[in-house]
Amino acid sequence: MIECPFCHSKFPEAIAAREAFEAFHAIRDEYAVAQGLTKVDAKDTLCVMYGVSEEVGDDFLSKLPKWPGVFCRPLAFRGRIFYRKSTLAYSPAEMHQLIEASAEAAGVKR
Repeated sequence: MIECPFCHSKFPEAIAAREAFEAFHAIRDEYAVAQGLTKVDAKDTLCVMYGVSEEVGDDFLSKLPKWPGVFCRPLAFRGRIFYRKSTLAYSPAEMHQLIEASAEAAGVKR
């Protein structure tokens, strides 16, 4: 089991495959350096752009998604607030999409 550092939910390794999780974070690190961002802001930006997230609006709390996640305010989105799904809770398909799109955005060859 892997524990989410934010919500402390536990997920089976079949859902959050360690290799994919580590691959995404390596891409995030390269993207952060290339864009001059912190690792946290780079992750928020990539997850909002290519992952699973919802923009927070006035009625957001009444329809909070069922998946574990965190609130974020990526610099690239000029103060807009999002709720992004924890990458530990991504399905294999969601993680694959996030990795491929993030690698392309970061200019990382895979």
